[in-house]
Amino acid sequence: ELLGGATSAWQRTTVELGLAMNWERSGKVDAVFSRTSPVKDSVIRRILLTWSASPALLRSVVQDRANPAEERDAALYTLLANQLVRGQFAGFASDTKLPVASDKSEARIFTGGKISDGYACAPIAVTAAALARNPQDVPGKLCLGDFYRLHGLDSLAGQYDPPPKAHELGGAAKGFAAPRLYRSDFYYEVIANPRANGNDKAYALYRAVMCYAPSGMNSCGSKDAPTAQRKAWFQQLKRDY
Repeated sequence: ELLGGATSAWQRTTVELGLAMNWERSGKVDAVFSRTSPVKDSVIRRILLTWSASPALLRSVVQDRANPAEERDAALYTLLANQLVRGQFAGFASDTKLPVASDKSEARIFTGGKISDGYACAPIAVTAAALARNPQDVPGKLCLGDFYRLHGLDSLAGQYDPPPKAHELGGAAKGFAAPRLYRSDFYYEVIANPRANGNDKAYALYRAVMCYAPSGMNSCGSKDAPTAQRKAWFQQLKRDY
């Protein structure tokens, strides 16, 4: 009823916001993105795509050509990035086949983005498929870490900026329930793995040390390693490799 009279500046957006928040809190986020939805504000829709949309809804938005290209690409990036940082590797490898709407889409990093800058890596979809088969795959962990680092995925999903609070738009629903994976943990696991070869272990040691460069703060997420441990990694790297 309010939508019909919302004609002055910001009235329409305010009513759309109230409706979107109600639907989100009622478990009806999908209704915001139906073809008959009155919620058209791009900022409202983008917040819900980022924080509240389920993988199924994100796929639906990507595949519906009635949606703006920018929105389809935002949904695709959110889907693929979250799958990758939450260890949903089989779904990621499959969903990289979804269409990208724009040549300038950020989602193109998952099909043609840089995969490494020294360590030999396969395309990220191949790496994800290997990790889906064997979550302890050492090259897979190191290549996934490189992809995080090269494309800023360390900062995805609230590592630095927390998600919206419960009373804010995007704060009531969780589109991805699985906890995120942190790059530093990949290195810790490879360092501790007695089956890792010398080249892989040396690279894991180097990257673990570099997580704290140049500020001394951990840019790779997860728990901080004490200074003594970081010193031991550095000495092991120089002594053994």
